[in-house]
Amino acid sequence: MLLLVAGLAGLPAARASDWAVIEFDGRADWVRYDFVGWVRVEQPVKPAKFAKGTAAVTVKVIEKLSGDEAAPVLTLEYEAAPKKGGEDPVARHRWNEDLPEHREYFVFLNRLGNGSYWCDEQREFQVRDGRILGLPEAYTVLVGGDTKPGARDLMARVRMASPAFKVRTGRPVFAPPLLEKGRPLETPQQAFERVRIALQAGDARELDRLIHSPDGSEPKAFRAVLLQERQRIGAWPVRWQAVLEDKAVAIIGQPGETGAPLYFTRQGPRWRLLNTSPDTEVGRQQVNLLMTESQFAVLTAMLEREFRSGVGAAGAP
Repeated sequence: MLLLVAGLAGLPAARASDWAVIEFDGRADWVRYDFVGWVRVEQPVKPAKFAKGTAAVTVKVIEKLSGDEAAPVLTLEYEAAPKKGGEDPVARHRWNEDLPEHREYFVFLNRLGNGSYWCDEQREFQVRDGRILGLPEAYTVLVGGDTKPGARDLMARVRMASPAFKVRTGRPVFAPPLLEKGRPLETPQQAFERVRIALQAGDARELDRLIHSPDGSEPKAFRAVLLQERQRIGAWPVRWQAVLEDKAVAIIGQPGETGAPLYFTRQGPRWRLLNTSPDTEVGRQQVNLLMTESQFAVLTAMLEREFRSGVGAAGAP
């Protein structure tokens, strides 16, 4: 296994619970879920095909913010009330209680293996007269701190503000080519090929030109790892997970294996490989700061979601 980023290189094909989101994050939260949007509770669904102890309702999609789901109606599972006499120590949202009023919610949902959806606790916010109630501050800052923002207004602001909605998934073959001042921009894939050629030639000087060290130092340790693994880097496929405006992440590894991530940054028309193993403490601190910035936070969230769903381990596209 090629280990380039401590804590990220060995991302497992994890269960959904392993990627539980504890804090609300207005920068990256939208891409951690399979569906985010405004829905209305419609009718109950027979529970026979669902997990033991759960029930289900259908919800109509009023407006979708993010997710691949295009169906106008979704099936939402939830924990059913305990049988008569059973204990229920934790108060949970019983979605069937919303049926008489057809209540509306702004929700964050994850898809289950049977095709229905699940809403984690505190991931549903009631919508009344088109306004979202009880939304955490991390989201309301997008609408000037409005504690009861309009659902459509919030979603429009998110689409404009969040880099998650500039994502290009799959192999970055841009058509038409990206342009800057009338000139075509290099793609991350072209940058990776330049790195691969330099590795095959054992050209340390060219590698140094292709690697970006945030502290400005020579990438000795990082270059040494790349050269040590050059045969596998040259032979293994590259699986592009996401490309933002000037940040990108790719996975290097054999099909069916977890692989290791490589991060790229764009400087002018060219992309450079980010030195994620700098030799200095200052460099390590700067890399840590970079990884918490908006675009890298989104890329990391997408990477987690890909591996959580098993897509990231499915081989090259």
